[in-house]
Amino acid sequence: AAEAAEAAEAAEAAEAGGAPRSRVRSMAVREAFLAPIAHSCARAGPQLLRLLPGLRGVARLLHAVALAAEPRLTAPVCERLCELADRCRPWRPALPQLTRLLRESLAEGGVPAGQAGRFSFELADVSAQEPRSGPRKGSSFSDAVDARAFESLVLRYAPPWPLQLVFTPALLSQQQRVFALLLRLRRAKWSLETVSVGAGAAGGRCAGSTPLTRLWWTLRSELLHAVHHILAYVTLAVIAAEWRSLLDGLPALSSVDAFAAACARLYERIASRCFLEPQHEAEMRAVDAILALALRLRAQLSDDLAALPAVAHAAAARRWRAELRRSVQLLMRTLRQQPEGRPLSEALDFNSHYGGSEEEA
Repeated sequence: AAEAAEAAEAAEAAEAGGAPRSRVRSMAVREAFLAPIAHSCARAGPQLLRLLPGLRGVARLLHAVALAAEPRLTAPVCERLCELADRCRPWRPALPQLTRLLRESLAEGGVPAGQAGRFSFELADVSAQEPRSGPRKGSSFSDAVDARAFESLVLRYAPPWPLQLVFTPALLSQQQRVFALLLRLRRAKWSLETVSVGAGAAGGRCAGSTPLTRLWWTLRSELLHAVHHILAYVTLAVIAAEWRSLLDGLPALSSVDAFAAACARLYERIASRCFLEPQHEAEMRAVDAILALALRLRAQLSDDLAALPAVAHAAAARRWRAELRRSVQLLMRTLRQQPEGRPLSEALDFNSHYGGSEEEA
């Protein structure tokens, strides 16, 4: 019946040489009511930006916490996570305690309690993700040597209304990818800095000086050098530089939409330069191989070195050094093709250690 009425109305309007009455009403509503509202909202862009005094503050807070601009804020919870995985202890049931530890660390670092309470740790839904080869995910033992053991760990932030108009789920998802990479790098660095070799050695120390301990300690030093410079590149050359670029452009932003677009570009640039985009899959594989080798080395040094003959240790150390060399050289070849990646390539090979053949090393 409604379709028949609309058809009759259209036929009547056609005979009269005009538009249907429903279309006329729609045009009248759009021109008389909606257009002035849209024009008023467009003019209120700068005013709306000033009405959101917490906008830039939240951006700085996320930069300090999720992007590790202030590592001291997340150092306790990061160390606790590393300890749980290193001891083959289940960390997933400890998420409430980890969340409480994070909030306490933020409060001690000067973050207001209301803002600190908006952060939490959760588990992502990984059921839809493609299965990865390697140790079974979720196993406490596999977590000790899996560089992506914390892949399902998500740092959540609940922005206060109406800031979720800027800090959208898509934007926070981009930020989470960078946070996951930083957590992998910081874990590898912690694993190498706190490992000990020999009875009575403290964390990060090598007790005694035998050919066997020197062999593994040399590999540990080479790995730590690579991990340190990759982490420094991500935090200083990429994240800090892109953040300064955002701050320099803030005075020119005249609306909330412009601020949201600038934040989106920030995370897109960081993700691209940190090898998180599909076109950088080769670089990320090389980085993951280096991080995984760091965890395997810690597990090796934590065991009784005297349990295997010295010949077996020497052969294993040579294989692992060759594996490190291949990964670093692959990363360097790709970085040298990118102007922004050359500083990291030069830092990794500051003494031409990786520039020669494997026999020369």
